[in-house]
Amino acid sequence: MINDEFEYSTVPIETEGEDQLRTAFKDGELLIDDSFEAIKSRTKTYNMFTLN
Repeated sequence: MINDEFEYSTVPIETEGEDQLRTAFKDGELLIDDSFEAIKSRTKTYNMFTLN
């Protein structure tokens, strides 16, 4: 998945661009342990719609 300014696109893995996905689990191990607040604040940076 890449982000080309205002749009996220699913593309083949060999496509050029910075991958926007992060591995959360690998071999049964949790690699990312973000708090709910961190996740919530991160979503505000890429939301294209006004939140009420």
